[in-house]
Amino acid sequence: MVLLIILYLTLPHAIYMSHSLVCYSCSGGQTCGTLFSPNSTHYKKVTSKENDPFSSCSITVTPEGLTIRDLVPSHTCRSSSYQFCCNENLCNSLPSPPLPALTSRKCAIGKCTMSNGICVDDFDYVTVLSSATESCSITYNKGVHYKSYINNCQATVKDVSHHINHLTNKPSIFCCNTPECNQEILTTVIKDSSLQCYTCDSRITGLKDCMILNESSPHVYKTKTSSLSEACATIIGREGQDAATGKKYPMFVIRTFISKCVTSKQLGKMSYGGATFEGRIECCTSHFCNTRTLNITKRHRIFSKKMLMIIGMIIGTLAVLAGIVIGGIHLVNKKKKKDKYGSCATKEPIEFSELSKHKSQRTTADTYPEASAAPS
Repeated sequence: MVLLIILYLTLPHAIYMSHSLVCYSCSGGQTCGTLFSPNSTHYKKVTSKENDPFSSCSITVTPEGLTIRDLVPSHTCRSSSYQFCCNENLCNSLPSPPLPALTSRKCAIGKCTMSNGICVDDFDYVTVLSSATESCSITYNKGVHYKSYINNCQATVKDVSHHINHLTNKPSIFCCNTPECNQEILTTVIKDSSLQCYTCDSRITGLKDCMILNESSPHVYKTKTSSLSEACATIIGREGQDAATGKKYPMFVIRTFISKCVTSKQLGKMSYGGATFEGRIECCTSHFCNTRTLNITKRHRIFSKKMLMIIGMIIGTLAVLAGIVIGGIHLVNKKKKKDKYGSCATKEPIEFSELSKHKSQRTTADTYPEASAAPS
């Protein structure tokens, strides 16, 4: 039992201090680009130095279109349509940087040492995170604050300023998910995390297990945050086209944390992490509540604007043609009626004059017998 307690207390410290990162490394050619495969032999593996929490695996596409995979300093990472960074072993195996790119999830990268109550910076940089499953972090260990970012961050302290609970010599981890939220040094905290949520990012691991949540999937994490302002969120986006590269990207789903999250009940233009897309966001504030599968069917737009224009032009053309045909039929009928009534008007006077002439011939004195001839 005592041995288990010792392991429990020392394991976090051992894991953190033995941190090293393994990445794929190659440059140029299709086998390093979109056709990259971990089963290929056209790459090598590189490893960071021991106890170095400030390195990342990267995928970078140059202006000439060449792909470079390598181990880089974390502070040089700038998530974009042309660069992807991550901090798990061999995580830079994607064909290309995922789209739409997250460009504003910034974290502080640095280290400072406590001296007379003041944390003196050894260095201080800013990086941009590429994945929605990553969080900004501060890890405190034996008087040193390490500011970085962690995938599937497991917070052990809360950000509660009115509780005073000075950090001990045991490693303490602070996690948050707003730009540069790990800039301030931990001085007043309370143990435990604030909220636990599911996190996954289908742009990186695919829709399976994230679209319809599979809690047992290795790509779905149970992540903790230290921030009281954050909520669990499910984000779903329609297929679209990247503005920077012109490349099309498929529908995607992200489950993560969002500070001051607002639910969108209808499909519309959304923004998350610097990416703008058409989709929906749903928020909730209880542990592991972001499990629902969101629907993005367009009910209010059965046809696109272009289709509606084409349909309108067709209907307009048909209406004009129908008007011409109806007008033509009306003119023909009118002409026929005119011809009919015109012939009757010229014929009747002739018949009437003939009848009158015949009648006058019968009623004249010459046509009756003389009176002397009448019988007596």
